[in-house]
Amino acid sequence: MKRYGGVTRKKADGATFTPPALAGFVARQVCQFVQPPAAGTLRICDPAVGEGALLFSLLAELTRRRLDGSMEVYGFDKNPASLAAARTLLERHYPRLRLYLRLG
Repeated sequence: MKRYGGVTRKKADGATFTPPALAGFVARQVCQFVQPPAAGTLRICDPAVGEGALLFSLLAELTRRRLDGSMEVYGFDKNPASLAAARTLLERHYPRLRLYLRLG
């Protein structure tokens, strides 16, 4: 019997996806501490982007709180399909966002 026989391939590969409710909660918590730069750019980095749920929630919360001035988003993931899904999601909803997503 395989150790991961009862789980999906994504789970067996170690991929864990953030549920929307948790992503929203984390985004609200993070935004309590955001201090946008007086001049310059707010830079956000997600070292494990996945399909972009956390970044999407964070950008939505920043927008809701009007903390969405000049921003750059950097993100990394080892799964090309997940990274492509994140790019599609973020570019669709935030077309002017400076988005730098990389495989790695």
